[in-house]
Amino acid sequence: MKKFEYTAVDILGKEIRGKDEAETRKEVFDRLKKRSLFPTSINIIDGVQVQPVRPERPKIKYEHEDGTPGNAPENNDFVEESLNRSSYKNRFERSCDCACFFGVIVFIFLCFSVVIYADFRYRKWQIEKVVKQMVREECLIQEYKIKEK
Repeated sequence: MKKFEYTAVDILGKEIRGKDEAETRKEVFDRLKKRSLFPTSINIIDGVQVQPVRPERPKIKYEHEDGTPGNAPENNDFVEESLNRSSYKNRFERSCDCACFFGVIVFIFLCFSVVIYADFRYRKWQIEKVVKQMVREECLIQEYKIKEK
């Protein structure tokens, strides 16, 4: 087995360096992909230096101002802008949106729970009030019957 040294980027854009043993660079590349890492270079440690693995760039979709699809303009501004909006960044933003949505759902659930609990306590209080009133009336009736005898 050969020893490889790699540099990779995680979902948040943090650079990670490490070493791994494998038969080929492809195996190291696949292991890193399974760990959700985006390899930027994989080199053999004890042997001949190998060209770094180039990351696959996202396919650039371009839309003209009138909304029709087409080729991107030749200036580099568009390419740099497209690369800055990487799929990892979008994935991270989507996960934040999901977390916010989940937080809103939990908040709504808690609000409904509080309302239901308050309603339950109010109804219980009303029932206790009626029962106490009935007990008072029953006591008065009993006292009246005793006084009549």
